[in-house]
Amino acid sequence: MQILGIVENMSYYLCGHCKERTYVFGKDNVAKTAEALNVPILGQVPIEPAVSQYSDSGLRTTFY
Repeated sequence: MQILGIVENMSYYLCGHCKERTYVFGKDNVAKTAEALNVPILGQVPIEPAVSQYSDSGLRTTFY
């Protein structure tokens, strides 16, 4: 099976005030993995606090 690339989930936290990215789990970890596997990084998905809020409340929603 061929790996097309990597999508990093929970890649960073985007500040609601200044829009600055904070890489909570480190900035270059996925880049090192992509390089080792010789595949591209297809995308980075930020941490979205509203997802956990809705999950904890038992509500379901769609984000897009």
